[in-house]
This record gives sequence, C-alpha cells and structure tokens, in this order.
Amino acid sequence: MKLKTTEWGVLMTYKDIRENYQSKNYLFIVDRYACIISPVITKRLVKTKLTPNMITVLMMVSGVIGAALFAMPQLFLKIIGIIFIHLWYILDCCDGEVARIKRQFSKFGKEIDYTAHILNHPLFTLAFMTSIMQLKIFNNTIIATIFMIIIVVNLMFRNILIFNSIYQDKIQDNDTLLNKGNKLAKRIFIIKIMDNISTYPNFALIFPIVYIFDIIVNTKCSILYAVIFALSSSIIIYLKLFLWIKKIVKL
Repeated sequence: MKLKTTEWGVLMTYKDIRENYQSKNYLFIVDRYACIISPVITKRLVKTKLTPNMITVLMMVSGVIGAALFAMPQLFLKIIGIIFIHLWYILDCCDGEVARIKRQFSKFGKEIDYTAHILNHPLFTLAFMTSIMQLKIFNNTIIATIFMIIIVVNLMFRNILIFNSIYQDKIQDNDTLLNKGNKLAKRIFIIKIMDNISTYPNFALIFPIVYIFDIIVNTKCSILYAVIFALSSSIIIYLKLFLWIKKIVKL
C-alpha cells in the first residue's frame, strides 16, 4: 500500500517523529513527559499550513489562557487552567518538531520562543501566587516575596540565555556558559538535582498539580515546593552568573 505524501514527504508517524525529529537533549524532568505527547499533536500540525512560528504563538496564547484560568478561585477553572498550562509546554516541543520536519528555521523563530517564555513565565508565577493567597492560610507579604523572587530569578536566567546565545554567535566559542553549567551538573550530583528543581518548566507544570493535591488532602506542600524552588533557583542562577562573569572577564 502506497503511503500518502505531503509537501514534506511521507506523512509522519508517531515513531518517526520520536526517533528523528525530537531533540535528544532532555534537560528537564517534564521534557520526557511532554515529548511522549507532542508527536500526537505534531502529526496533525504538519498536515496544516501552520508554520513553527505560528505554533509558538499558539503556545503563548495557551499559556496566557492557562494562567488566567488558574488564577480564578473556582476549582474546576483551575483544573482547566492546568490543561492549558501543560498544553503550553507540549506546544513548545511541537514547534521544534514541526520546524525540523518542514525544515523551517529562523533567528526570528528563536526570538519568538524567548518572548513566549518571558511572557508566560511571570504570568504563571503570578497565577500561582494568587492561588496560594486564595487559601488564606499564609501571610500575603511572605507569599508575595517568595513569588517575586521566583519572577526576578527567572528573568535573570532568560537574560543569561540571551547573552549566551549572542556570545556564541559573535565569539564562535562552543565552550559556552550553558555547556560549562551542564558539565558542572554532571560532576556534582547535588548541583544536578538543584538544576532540575530550579528549571522553570518543571515548576510550571508540577506546582499546579501539587496545589490541587493540597486542596484535596488539606496539606501545605505547594508553598513548601515554591520555597524550595525559589532557594534552589537563586543558588543556581548566581552560580551561572558567576560562570558568565568569569567567562567575559577573560575576553
């Protein structure tokens, strides 16, 4: 039986996408989960006229909807919000898969991806902060401080990513800050654990589930998770900042 073809060749199968068009660099805990689901959506997106950049825009929209719904006090809206937040990260995997399949790459696409994270991450954090405040069992000033630290540290990390990308393009040096950070994480087990804990997509996808667990079981795990994330991400970002300063001082 002859397979139907598209402009991009034989129609993609789930196995084909998993083996040939996914990034093999699984950095985050949630990557392994999202990359199991993303090919199911990518198979359908490839058949459309949507470009990878359009999918990134859909990712942004999904994130905004997810944050808005999770900030609502009604439990059923929060659950729908969680679905959109998870769809946000799955689409983040899909745009890369579609780009590889259609061979549509651009620096503008990279910039849009950065913009998507810079927009969505603070919105998620504010939605999580609002939800914790809705429980009315913690001091709002302390809650606000914890989540503002998370926003500031995450924005610092996004800026370091941009600087690192510029450095790599201009200096043509493969031994970048991120590579050094990854090598350090491999050598020091505790740093590797902290690096995974402090990765924002892990926090964005796991925190809402922990929050729902708190409501059902009447525990306080979500605020504890937020504190651990804020502390670990602060340590990791200052470690990366130190490596970055050490790198540019040598120029």
